[in-house]
Amino acid sequence: AVDGAGNGTFYYANMSVWEDDAATTAGVSVHIGSFKGKDFSWDDSVLIQSPNYPNDGVDKEALVVDRRGNKTTLYVTLTNFIETCNIPEWGWGQIELYRSLDGGDTWDRTVIQPDETFITDPNDPFCGFDGVINQGSMPVVGPEGDLYVVWERGWYAPILGGPVLPRATIVVAKSTDQGATFTAPVEVVSICSQVLSPPAAYNRTSSNDFPRIAVAESGPYRGRVYVSYQDCSAASGAAPFGSDMDVYVTYSDDGGMTWSTPTPAHPVADGKAQMWPAVSVDTTGNVDVTYYEMEDVNLTPDPDDIECSVRIGGSLEDPVLRQSTLTTFSDVYWAQSTDGGATWQEPVRVTDVPTNWCAATPINSIIPNFGDYNTSVSFGNNVFAAWADGTNEGILDRVPTSFYTRIDAIGRAPR
Repeated sequence: AVDGAGNGTFYYANMSVWEDDAATTAGVSVHIGSFKGKDFSWDDSVLIQSPNYPNDGVDKEALVVDRRGNKTTLYVTLTNFIETCNIPEWGWGQIELYRSLDGGDTWDRTVIQPDETFITDPNDPFCGFDGVINQGSMPVVGPEGDLYVVWERGWYAPILGGPVLPRATIVVAKSTDQGATFTAPVEVVSICSQVLSPPAAYNRTSSNDFPRIAVAESGPYRGRVYVSYQDCSAASGAAPFGSDMDVYVTYSDDGGMTWSTPTPAHPVADGKAQMWPAVSVDTTGNVDVTYYEMEDVNLTPDPDDIECSVRIGGSLEDPVLRQSTLTTFSDVYWAQSTDGGATWQEPVRVTDVPTNWCAATPINSIIPNFGDYNTSVSFGNNVFAAWADGTNEGILDRVPTSFYTRIDAIGRAPR
């Protein structure tokens, strides 16, 4: 995130590990940097840890800056898998906020969503074995300083947390006092999840359905809150899981209390998986969404031969493989709404050529290969998008690589 325009202060948050023990999470590092003329440098950093460190474990950090006032306010949301049943990192996910009201010098903590482990008595043999998973939070600041946090409540439902939730849900909480307190979570939508049916070439055993959030800071819909997410409901009815994912956007004009009927950003139920939509709003109020479009296809004449083999675990010497008769291709698309999310223009393909993820994922590739951290930012008449791609040949040998482009929203084409 950046504080102000031009040569402002840059902030960067990441999961942190100890230099002499890369397998142990130290917490979340927040780095502060700036330009000195044409040269950029990171000038300072701070390590955020749970008060119960090392028995709590944090994940999925997300950072936003509030630029109003004389002092920069920093917000970092994360998931804390708290110590439960006297077992470290045994909880099902607690959504927390770490804030700094003085530009990163000092920090305090607020629990937004407490852990929802069902049985917490250490003497109970079922202690900690079921609960509602809360994961994948993201914060955003509105034009009046209101802080919104979105996340997925019920990841893996109903396999986990079934007594409470039959399906996964997207929820939002709001703070009007700079993160000191939050409203109770409001359900935005109940979704059909893809968690158990990822694309054939995805080298993880499960997939994420985590939402994104944005607020219009100017324009005719100033203050409108947008949430983007993926859902297979159009193809699978009331099913809890499915593979034909579609991208939807919903909005709220009353501070997140009620939400509009979700609208798809593209044609739905096409047999493809549109995934991980990142939503942003430009200075005129136009809403932009970038997302992956994944398709599993059969390339060879034999429908039963193994076309794709990726490592999902184990060592390089003894790998655990996912093998499939299908091959996964991906492209990145951009869609825009000029009427506040009511309707969407025809999506534009951002990538030059599709990525064949079965070919672009060597056995020693990082897990996950194409990840879930694609993003986009809107400014003026441009959309700045970043994603994972596997089309880089040559010295990179088609390993997954971070790609970036600037999309000309007026010309409706990537630059």
